[in-house]
Amino acid sequence: DMNSAINQKANEITSCVSETYATISSVTDVSNNLKNNYSTTKDMNSAINQKANEITSSVSETYATK
Repeated sequence: DMNSAINQKANEITSCVSETYATISSVTDVSNNLKNNYSTTKDMNSAINQKANEITSSVSETYATK
């Protein structure tokens, strides 16, 4: 009957969409992985600047400045 045909077609569309697009769950998993396992640009810039300042300080202590 017509309802059965409509439901079957709806299921096919749903299946096709599920195979084509990421689920909310998988996107959330990727987002959480990035948040928990990778530094932000701000964090990395801060770490780089701290290390650069340490190096500059060490060089200044060792060598005469102009």
